[in-house]
Amino acid sequence: MGNSLKDQLVRSGLVSKHKANTAGRKKHAKAKAGAKATVSESERLAREAQAAKAERDLKLNRERDALAQEKAIAAQVRQLITMNAVSRDDGEVPYHFTDGTTVKTIHVTDKLTRQIANGQLAIVRLDERYEVVPAAVADKIAQRDTGCIIAQESRSHDEELDDEYADFKVPDDLMW
Repeated sequence: MGNSLKDQLVRSGLVSKHKANTAGRKKHAKAKAGAKATVSESERLAREAQAAKAERDLKLNRERDALAQEKAIAAQVRQLITMNAVSRDDGEVPYHFTDGTTVKTIHVTDKLTRQIANGQLAIVRLDERYEVVPAAVADKIAQRDTGCIIAQESRSHDEELDDEYADFKVPDDLMW
């Protein structure tokens, strides 16, 4: 069985040993190049699949980061509201405000009513209830989530009106 075609051709004198070896090397090189092309094609497909997976993973990471950021902001807003809410337990005066298209009412004191009207306090929504917080806290909340601020009067307009009538004193016994 040791007699290959190459050996048989060399023995019969049809081909020299040098030509037989050259032909064998060319055949081997050609087979190796074909295998290399197949390997490079599979490597290319593997790289493309890996790049697509990396892109999907990056997109999922961005979505997770955005969700975590939203949760962190919601927690900050909740903490700002709960820590800075003004107590209105003894409020007897109804204060009406709009939340979207509906008119809502909370009960506050006369002092709180004036402060809300002057822009010193603001009404914010926390879940299903409404709280009153200082205007500075409302500004911090607005930086994080503008949807929580329900009613906040502008302070600059009221300050201008106060300056115009600063020379005129209002009597203490005047009832509105």
